[in-house]
Amino acid sequence: MRKFVREQGTLREVDRRAVQHQLPDYALPTDALRRRQTEDLRALVAARDQHAIIDYLGQHPNRLLSAVEDQVAQGALYSLITADHGFIGANARGLLRIDQDNPADPTFRLREPLQVTLPDSLFDDAKVRERTIFETDSVFGLGMTFNGFLVINTVGGVALRPSIGAACA
Repeated sequence: MRKFVREQGTLREVDRRAVQHQLPDYALPTDALRRRQTEDLRALVAARDQHAIIDYLGQHPNRLLSAVEDQVAQGALYSLITADHGFIGANARGLLRIDQDNPADPTFRLREPLQVTLPDSLFDDAKVRERTIFETDSVFGLGMTFNGFLVINTVGGVALRPSIGAACA
């Protein structure tokens, strides 16, 4: 997550916070590796070799082949901003919250991210597998009530109302 302020018509970065992921065999690519991958993929696309593209994507430690699945599992698919400018995001089975040290001053830093995995008991994989095209149940939306409760709905039809503090404390 990156935080910017607008100063004299330009954006200046104030802070950034990394969100911790547990992705097996992941390695953060260097800029040089990203450029090489882009060139390699352009050549494979130009050659119209779909099998070679799939093989290439699966060979790299920055998980190009599983990027969508990684985002669903551990990214922020649904998000909202709280009244005091905090960020709350939801992924397939978890929540992420990043608040600001001083919400009244845009130049203050971000707090460390808080992450929580929602309990398996809130999901109904069997029901979802039986009634939809999906294999597992997952978060399928995120909202907030006027009095500050998160509303999380799942593919299986469960609606949750954890308080912001309790869900991410």
